[in-house]
Amino acid sequence: MQALSGIHMQQEPPRELVRVSRTMQWFCVGAIVLVLIGSADAAMRVMAEPGALATFFDGGYVHAERITMTQAVMAVLVNAPTIALIAYALHALWALFGAFRKGDLVSSRTADLMRRAGGAFVLAAVWSAIAHTLSILLLTLNNPVGERQLAIGLSSDQLFPLLLAGVLFAIGHVLSVAAAIEAENRAFV
Repeated sequence: MQALSGIHMQQEPPRELVRVSRTMQWFCVGAIVLVLIGSADAAMRVMAEPGALATFFDGGYVHAERITMTQAVMAVLVNAPTIALIAYALHALWALFGAFRKGDLVSSRTADLMRRAGGAFVLAAVWSAIAHTLSILLLTLNNPVGERQLAIGLSSDQLFPLLLAGVLFAIGHVLSVAAAIEAENRAFV
């Protein structure tokens, strides 16, 4: 397979590269399956018992007995984009490791896949913080006046994934520049 532009191994890729890439592809598939199954399980438990949502929030301001089915459905829907973005990012990583496994190391395709994964993880981290705030607002609407909450915050649990996602996106950009330089150099030869 010829890369669009960039470094593509003419001979077989090293066994270690193939082994690590295959392992990471399996890891990505497993992570996608776990994310989707875990999310579906949580959503089904919440639909069966809307009050179960209270266990996902600290602080005692979300009361299980006050959560309606409508609120539960809305909270699940507000959090669904995070799951979709994570699954999309993991799929992009799966494709990236597939390209690495075939020896396609530095190309516009691998750079694009890395940027897609990083960008999706950035969006997932940002939306997760927004969804948390919206979920708390939705789930406290039935609280008495004075007990309703609009909790806006950013914790290290959200900042660290955001930082890692940003690094992945930046490395994808650097890889894109490297692929463009390599393609330009190849044109001179």
